[in-house]
Amino acid sequence: MQVIFMSGYAEEAFRRNDEKAEDLHFLPKPFGLKQLAAKVKEVLSGAPTTKK
Repeated sequence: MQVIFMSGYAEEAFRRNDEKAEDLHFLPKPFGLKQLAAKVKEVLSGAPTTKK
């Protein structure tokens, strides 16, 4: 099962706390409906996670 984590915290702080964070999908707040829809489409398509 794929999971999209969302948080008000910075993505860097999230990744710093998890060794396998590169395998996780993350959507930082605030985000709009278009960003949410794009992330869901990305996850459902099986696209690799984006690294920043």
